[in-house]
Amino acid sequence: MHKLFFKLTLCFFVQGTLAASSDVSPTTFTPELIMELTTERPEKDPYETTAEYEQKLAHWQGSLGHKTVYLPLRSMRYDADYERFIFPFYCYEQCEEIVLDSTSYFQKFGSNAFGVTWAWNEQAGTRIELHYPEVENAVHFAMSRDLARDIGEQVGATIEIQVKKQVPREDRYSREARLGNGTSANINRVKFYGTPIAVHFTKLTDGEVLETYRFDSPRDPKDTNSCWPVCEPVKMKVRWPGSASSRGLEGECVVAFD
Repeated sequence: MHKLFFKLTLCFFVQGTLAASSDVSPTTFTPELIMELTTERPEKDPYETTAEYEQKLAHWQGSLGHKTVYLPLRSMRYDADYERFIFPFYCYEQCEEIVLDSTSYFQKFGSNAFGVTWAWNEQAGTRIELHYPEVENAVHFAMSRDLARDIGEQVGATIEIQVKKQVPREDRYSREARLGNGTSANINRVKFYGTPIAVHFTKLTDGEVLETYRFDSPRDPKDTNSCWPVCEPVKMKVRWPGSASSRGLEGECVVAFD
């Protein structure tokens, strides 16, 4: 008797634990909420030593509270081959959500070196952004095709993010207008950073939570050098060669986990 051996190496990502949750509706960001998330770094007194100042900083960092916010996830679609909802091509490594936008458009006029006059619109003001590590490709929601046909369009997803009180980072996004390109920008970007805690799959009709995936070891919110550990599941089916099966050969499948 001959035995045929197949060695397969599989990689699994543990999705987390099922947990109940109450209200996971998307958070409405207001100037008051932004103020609650904002703090200032304590300054060093000219008469205190470096050791005393570092101790003051450590106490300050340890006393910072946090807020839990919820954001809707986009681009969710159903994968009929694997019978699951997935998030394809959402963002790369670091997600950036505009949570509060106070920019406006202003019309400006100018002329080129030849005296040709032209007008353009400029977007200016302040934009509040929330940045967090990309997690969508590490999460999926399994559902049979029959059930997905019935309620698939009613399923949504919300990410739960813990935002620690912090000193926001600021930079400026600028873009000059050119003749033939009628839009310029002069935007002050205020960036907050958060840590993903969970992804909730809900019914869009009444907000009922169908399933929750919690992350046990969330990454640093400012870490953009690595991705979440995720491997796409492998769907396989062993097919015996027709000539081998006709001769009554037997076989085994050896699965190794590395």
